[in-house]
Amino acid sequence: MRPSDGVIMAVTELTDRQRSQLDSLGLPFVVIDPVGQLDPNVMSVGAANYTGGLAATEHLLSLGHRRIAMIGGPPHMLFSRARNDAYRSALLNAGIPIDPELITTGDCRTEDGYRQATRLLRCPNRRPRSSQRAISKPPACTTRPGTMACRSPMT
Repeated sequence: MRPSDGVIMAVTELTDRQRSQLDSLGLPFVVIDPVGQLDPNVMSVGAANYTGGLAATEHLLSLGHRRIAMIGGPPHMLFSRARNDAYRSALLNAGIPIDPELITTGDCRTEDGYRQATRLLRCPNRRPRSSQRAISKPPACTTRPGTMACRSPMT
């Protein structure tokens, strides 16, 4: 049997026990898309959260949407911060002011995403003048927060 050259770990959190075991084996390792902040000495590779958030928001802008809401995940999660930063960047690049009332956070569960989207759609003074609405979510995971936009201006 050939010894391993290294380990690629797809875990949401690298525990102290896992880190200790890997260190004791002397194997190099990389963590894929960690949820929280890792020790700076741990190598990691993140998903395209920023790029995906930017592409999704820019796509909605290209369709003519101007009041785009964001349902993000918990602020302490790296993927959520990256998507939020991308959303804000796309709006600012398009010259659209960021409306804090259109940004909300959830807990990454489908039920909470539905609850947050419903709240945004029913928010007083935020009803669209037409019933055309666009809601998109990241294609890779249906349980992570998505983005919502209304086709026509809201009052």
